[in-house]
Amino acid sequence: HGFQLWINMPAKLKMSKPEYIYINAKQMKVHKDTEKKIKIIAGKFNDVVGPVKGHNVEPVYFDVELEKDKLFNFNLSSTHNSFVYLIKGEIKIGDKNHEKVNGSTLIILAKGERLKVKGITKSKFLLISGKPIGEPIARGGPFVMNTKEEILKAIEDYQSGNFVQK
Repeated sequence: HGFQLWINMPAKLKMSKPEYIYINAKQMKVHKDTEKKIKIIAGKFNDVVGPVKGHNVEPVYFDVELEKDKLFNFNLSSTHNSFVYLIKGEIKIGDKNHEKVNGSTLIILAKGERLKVKGITKSKFLLISGKPIGEPIARGGPFVMNTKEEILKAIEDYQSGNFVQK
């Protein structure tokens, strides 16, 4: 599997030159113990810090492989929006009963600080979290702006070859 994370920028930074960060296997920071293997792409797990740093939304991006009947515990910032994308296996999030979570599933997390994930089977998932920018969102094709008018202007600029000239 390959995954891309596109981070929305605040309006004042929207027309900045895009930054594409390719992380190869040698750059990947990893925490591994008998219960789990975590590739830390952004953020920090224990003393391991991922290669993506200094972003305005303070992202956390972990690729987690969790063994059957083992736990992944992590403290999230209560100011961040967070989700888990289950790639394979079956997991249980938190202590409350909920529907079975297995296969390819997106789980949007309630705001809180303590995340607890149990591997019902051997599982693989992404944990992604970031500080919201608190601005309106308009989408059109690959563009994310703040208004429909800005989307139309971005499409026009792209088609005319004038998109992001900085």
